[in-house]
Amino acid sequence: MSWTLRAAALALCACHLLLGYSHNFLVGPDDDRLWLYASGLARGQSAEAAALNARVHESLTRLDRPDSQRVRFALREGYEGNYAGAAVVHGATARIAGRWLPHLRDGDYPAFLGRSMYASFVAMFVVSAGILLLVTGLAADDRWWLAMVLAIAGIGFLESVFDLTGDTWSGLPTLLPDAQTNETYLQNLWPNLPALFLNPQIQLSPFGDTPRNHFILLMLPLFLLRWTGRITASYLFLAALGFLHQSHTGLVLAYLVAVDAVLRPAIFRSRTAFVIAAVLVMFVGRESLGAIIGVGRPIVIVTGATAALLIATAICWGLRQQMARAAAPLARLRQRLLDRGPAFADLAVLGIILAVSFPVVAVINAMGTEAQSLYFWTQVHGRSLGIFRPALMLALAFLAVSRLQTTAWSWTPARILGLAALALAPGLVEATMHDRHPIARIERQARPLEAAVGPSIDWSTIAAKSEAEIYYAIARTLDRGR
Repeated sequence: MSWTLRAAALALCACHLLLGYSHNFLVGPDDDRLWLYASGLARGQSAEAAALNARVHESLTRLDRPDSQRVRFALREGYEGNYAGAAVVHGATARIAGRWLPHLRDGDYPAFLGRSMYASFVAMFVVSAGILLLVTGLAADDRWWLAMVLAIAGIGFLESVFDLTGDTWSGLPTLLPDAQTNETYLQNLWPNLPALFLNPQIQLSPFGDTPRNHFILLMLPLFLLRWTGRITASYLFLAALGFLHQSHTGLVLAYLVAVDAVLRPAIFRSRTAFVIAAVLVMFVGRESLGAIIGVGRPIVIVTGATAALLIATAICWGLRQQMARAAAPLARLRQRLLDRGPAFADLAVLGIILAVSFPVVAVINAMGTEAQSLYFWTQVHGRSLGIFRPALMLALAFLAVSRLQTTAWSWTPARILGLAALALAPGLVEATMHDRHPIARIERQARPLEAAVGPSIDWSTIAAKSEAEIYYAIARTLDRGR
């Protein structure tokens, strides 16, 4: 493939990425995005941020607020280290905006927030998209360039088509019923499970504006590295993603180690093992949500220990020069999967792990508290499917490219790129319906928050306000330095 076509491939990827992001960009200054923005500001003002969080805790206690509100605030406070890389980008962009627009920051904060939030969220997506394009550009096999374009085009095409038809069928990550409720398994599995693959909504879209969305987007280059034979580089890439979304990094690490224990045990006696160990140490050392999701419960400890033992056993059997008779079926399975290609093998083992672990997690979920269930166990499989969905799209795209180039129609790279360009059509139609003033929209939605918080913040009663108002007060205080 010529450099002209390669440049066209990267340009098409960029077009789909930007168009997809424009459909999902920042609904407004809600509690989640205000918290994320404030956590970026806290990077350079840790003492001030800690003091403000302490004031909110005091108010929660003084006003005897519900446990659910306390848990949510504690959860977010503990999550601040989870998104360190994203927080750096958000904080740096906001500080630049403060230097350029001090008159707005100090005189009309909603107007300043509209500009600062817009710039910081766009900057983070541009960084993520740039990393994807860079890794794609390093691939030697032209088929993977084409597959990346088709994968991104396919995801964007599906999102736009479902948006245009009213989003009447979409999926959420909650595949298990909440603990201590009357929900049924069927209510959660349908339509969520099949719809997660086709229309997962903004929660699990690779085009969204949160660290979770960026993490999902960057699964494309991570699996591209794996499937082009750079396993060690893929784990190094995962280590870097730990600064984007700490919790999801641990989840993906567990899955990939299990997959490689079955398919590639030899990597565990190479330098890759040291990289895996480093990622694990980073995760364990930085993870702060264990108590909230109940990892200390006996059933969770026993399940985790059993899974670790099974992985260790698979590695030991795989490293033996003469396979034991008991491990012969594993060796045959490994060879049959790898004969179909690394993409098929990885996804097949991932599917088996998800299917086998589902009933186990269902038991753990049913025996936990409502908070533990709500914040993790009901969603662990749904989020896993959402995280790995881009990898599935990439594998299907690679299969499509391989088939198209060997058919009688003789699909050249130029024709395949033309197909990806046609997939822009629904997104372009949808774009004509957009609110074309995102900064004004953020500013407009911030003005009621400004009125509710008031010019002088009463921190003793702040817990009586909505979560969006609380984080707006924290962000304004950090932005202004007072």
